[in-house]
Amino acid sequence: MKDIAVSVGWKIVARLPGLIVRRFLAPERLASRVRVDLRSNGPGEFFLGGAIPTLRLWFTVKNWSAFPVVLDRMSFEICADQLVCTGVIVDRIAVPGPGETEHRPHFLTCLSSAQMAQLRRQPPTNGTVRLTVHGCAYFWSKLGWFSKDLNIERLEFPCRG
Repeated sequence: MKDIAVSVGWKIVARLPGLIVRRFLAPERLASRVRVDLRSNGPGEFFLGGAIPTLRLWFTVKNWSAFPVVLDRMSFEICADQLVCTGVIVDRIAVPGPGETEHRPHFLTCLSSAQMAQLRRQPPTNGTVRLTVHGCAYFWSKLGWFSKDLNIERLEFPCRG
C-alpha cells in the first residue's frame, strides 16, 4: 500500500509546474536517479582491420526518476591502458520518465595511424582490451540543469582486426 501511495505522490509532483517543484527538489536529487553506462549487450568495438579503422560505442541512459530528462551533451575520454581519443555526443536526446527507460546514444570515430600504433603496443588478449571511459554527461529537466560524471570500465571490450 505504501508503494502505491509513493507512486501516486510522484505522479502528482511530476505534473506540477517546474517553478513550484524546484522549491522542494534540487536537480542533484534527480541526478542520483539517472545512470549513464555502456550497453551491456554489445557495448561497441575497436575495429582495426579494413581501410578505415574505427571505434564504436553504444551508451545507455536509464531514468528512474518521475521526471523526463533530456541528455543535452556528453564529453568523454576513451582509454585502452592509455588515452586513445576524446569524444563528444551533442545530440539532444529525450529520456522519458517515470520508471526505468533507456535510450542508446551512439558514438563512432575513425582511428588515426598514431592511435592504431598505440593500440597495437598493448596487443589484445583473446580479442579484447581493457577500456575505460571518463567524462561528463549534461542533462536538462523541469528541475533545472544537472550533470553526471562518467566513470565506466569494461575489462573485456571487443577489439577485432
